[in-house]
Amino acid sequence: MHALDHDRALEKAKSGVMPNLHSIMQEGCYGVTQSVFSTASPVDYTSMLTGTTHTTHGIDDFQTNTRKGFKFSRNPGKQEVIHPAEAEDTRLYTSYDVEVPWVWQMMEEEKAMQFGIFSPSSYPAPELPNDGVWLSGYWSKPSNFLKDQEAACNDQDIRQEILEYYPDYSVTPLFALPPLYPEGCEDQKNYHRKFLEQNKEISRKLQETRMQVEKNHEWDVFLTEEALCDNVQHILWPRSEDTSVSDEIDEWLETEALLDDYYRHIDEMLGEWLDQIPDNSNIIMISCHGHQDSEDNYFMHDRFKNLYKYEIWDKPEGWDFREDRPDWSPPTRAEHSFEGLYAVKGPDFPAKGESEPISCMDFAPMILEIYGYDKPEHLDGRTPKHLMGETE
Repeated sequence: MHALDHDRALEKAKSGVMPNLHSIMQEGCYGVTQSVFSTASPVDYTSMLTGTTHTTHGIDDFQTNTRKGFKFSRNPGKQEVIHPAEAEDTRLYTSYDVEVPWVWQMMEEEKAMQFGIFSPSSYPAPELPNDGVWLSGYWSKPSNFLKDQEAACNDQDIRQEILEYYPDYSVTPLFALPPLYPEGCEDQKNYHRKFLEQNKEISRKLQETRMQVEKNHEWDVFLTEEALCDNVQHILWPRSEDTSVSDEIDEWLETEALLDDYYRHIDEMLGEWLDQIPDNSNIIMISCHGHQDSEDNYFMHDRFKNLYKYEIWDKPEGWDFREDRPDWSPPTRAEHSFEGLYAVKGPDFPAKGESEPISCMDFAPMILEIYGYDKPEHLDGRTPKHLMGETE
C-alpha cells in the first residue's frame, strides 16, 4: 500500500475503519517500515525491490539532474535541489539506471508477477527467470505506453489479457486521474469529494483487473500495489493546524471523513485479496514510507504544469493545465514521512503482535529467505529473522 502511514494505519485498524488490516495484525505481526535515504517513492521502491541503498542501486530521485556544472552528492543532507524546469538535461530514471539485480532476478526457480510497482526498475520491463511477468507501473513517456510499447510488459499474452479487462489501463494510475479541475467543481470542498470518488473508481478497476490475472495463472510470488493511497493522502490529509482556528475545524472534519472513506475502500480491497489467495500463503503488506503535515504549501497545479511544459512527462489526455491557478486550487496537504507500516502473516511468520522496525531494504532478503536462497553479498538489507521465529 503506497505511502500508508504507520501511525494513522494503526489508529484506523484498531478503531474499526480497517478491519481486514487489523485481522492480519492480530493473526501475524506488524511494525514500522523505515525509509532509507529519501522518502521519494522511486528511491524507496527500488531499495525494496533490490535490497540495497540508493548509493548501491543508483536511484536517488524521480529524475536525473545532469545540468552542466551541477554538483550532485548522494550523501544525505548534501543533495542540492534543482527544479526540473531549470535543468538542461533532465529525464526520468528507468530500469537501465538501476545498477544491481532486483529480487526476482535472484530467484531462478520461482515464477513471479510484479504488477505495477512505482519504481524506475519497472520500465522497460526486464526478462525474468522461469517465465516471470513484469508489468511497469512507473511514470514515463509516452504516458499510455501499455498500449503503445511492448516494453511496458515482458509477456504480451498477459498484456493483452489486461487490456481485455481494462481497455484504458495505464502504466500508472496517476495518468488515469481526472483533470485537476473536474467539470462541475466550483470550490475546493466540491473538488475534494470529486477527487476522492474518481480515485476510488480507478483503484477499483485496477483491483478487479489484477485479481483476474492472479486467478487465471499460477504464481509462486505475486506482487501488486495500491498506488492511489499516496495520491489521496497528499490532497486530503487532515492537518493538525486546521483545528487551531475555529473556522477551519469544519475543513478538518471534512478531510478526516473523506480520508476515512478511502481507508475503508482500500481495506475492502485488501479483504478481497485475503479471500482469493490460496490458503497457507505468506502475506506481506508493506508501505515504504508514510505521511505527515506538510511544512509548505505547494500546489499540484504548478508542479505538474511545469513537468509537462518542459516535456519531462507527456501530458495525459483530459488534463487541464490552465496557466493561472484558481484561488481554490487545492495545495498538497501532506509530505512523505520516514515511517510506513508492515504487517505479515503466514507459515513463515510465526511471530505475533507488534514487532521491531524493519527497513524497506529488508523486503528482498526476506523473500529470498522464504524461498531458500542465499543472500547475495551486495545486499544492504537484513533478513528480518525476528519475524520468522529465528534469532539474529
